[in-house]
Amino acid sequence: MQNKRLIPDNTFFSFFLHNTDEADALREIAHNFYIEIPPKINHEIKSCQYSNKLKEFEDKLHIFKNNLDLDLSAFLNPLFSKGQKEKGEHDVLAVGYFCYNMQLEFIMIIDDIGSRKFIKRNFSALEPYLEWTANFIKNCYKTYKIFNRDKTLDLLSKMGKSTFRIDKNILSKLIEEIKNG
Repeated sequence: MQNKRLIPDNTFFSFFLHNTDEADALREIAHNFYIEIPPKINHEIKSCQYSNKLKEFEDKLHIFKNNLDLDLSAFLNPLFSKGQKEKGEHDVLAVGYFCYNMQLEFIMIIDDIGSRKFIKRNFSALEPYLEWTANFIKNCYKTYKIFNRDKTLDLLSKMGKSTFRIDKNILSKLIEEIKNG
C-alpha cells in the first residue's frame, strides 16, 4: 500500500499531534502510506504540541520544503473570491490535483466543510478521493488493516473527548459501525 499517497490537511495532524498524543498511530499510518505534506500544511503543523515527534519517522513523509518559494496552489487563484485567504487545504487540493493528473493512487483528507464544497464545486473529479479524518481512522481498521478494533475505538473515543471538531452523531455512528462488525 506504500504506493498510495495520503494528502492530509492540518486537522488530521492536529488530531494525532495536538488534540491527542497519538504519534505512534500516525507512524503506523506512515508505514502504510506515502504521506505528502505540502508547504502550508507543514507550516501549520509546526504549532502542534507534539509536532517534534514527526522527526522520528520523517523518512516516511514527503515534506515539501518549498526552497524555491513556489506557490503550489497559485493555479487556484482565479477561482478565489476577492480577498479570500489561501489555506493549507488549497495546497492539499493542489497536490491531489497533480496526483490525479499523474494517475497516482491517493486520498485527500480534508475536514473543513468550506474547502470540501470548493472542491466539489470546482474539481468534482476529485470528490471520490476526499475523506474525513474520522472516516479514514475507521478505514484504517476496516479497509487498510492498520489498526485493530480496540485501537480504532480508542482513537475515535479520544476524538470525541478532544477539541477536534466533529458532529457527535457522526462519530457515534462510526463507533457503532466498528463495534458491530
